[in-house]
Amino acid sequence: MGDLLSPEEVAARLRLSRRTVIVWLQRGKLPGIKVGSRWRVRADDLDAFVEPGPDKPIRPAPRTPEDPDDPILNVIGCITAAPIPAKDINKLVYGKEDQ
Repeated sequence: MGDLLSPEEVAARLRLSRRTVIVWLQRGKLPGIKVGSRWRVRADDLDAFVEPGPDKPIRPAPRTPEDPDDPILNVIGCITAAPIPAKDINKLVYGKEDQ
């Protein structure tokens, strides 16, 4: 078994906050294990996570308005180039006309 790293050590290596590492672990984005109530990351898993490979893009693709996982885009359903007139906001948000 390889070295086990704490979230603080992972954060230092990746130059991220400890909170970001914890969130990635909780969401399964970064492979890790729980030892009691503490997260640990195998050094080999971290190396594999940061190394680009044929099946991993070097940079994630930018989000698009069709991205179903983006809650902000789901509020309106799309991003428009033109601003939404104030009189239409109540109709969009509350489903009723502005009084």
